Amino acid sequence: MDRKKPKAPPSSYLIFCNYERENVKNSLLEKSDSKETIRITDIQKELSSRWKSLSQEERKIFEDQAQLLKLKYNNIFFDLLFCTFTK
Repeated sequence: MDRKKPKAPPSSYLIFCNYERENVKNSLLEKSDSKETIRITDIQKELSSRWKSLSQEERKIFEDQAQLLKLKYNNIFFDLLFCTFTK
């Protein structure tokens, strides 16, 4: 196959994390001493906690985005696969 397989689409949780990461980081920095650094694990724990506290309606926004990206990925992957077998 000449072309590389497209990168798999992100999950709804990953889309949420990418959307909220900067806010969480800033929030944790405000709570801590200015000289203290924030660990990645602290950010991930807070993101996980926020994800779990989302309502169904709030989650649906990210789930819909993930579904759209998955459909787009499947179309691209199918096109690549189809082009490979028709040559």
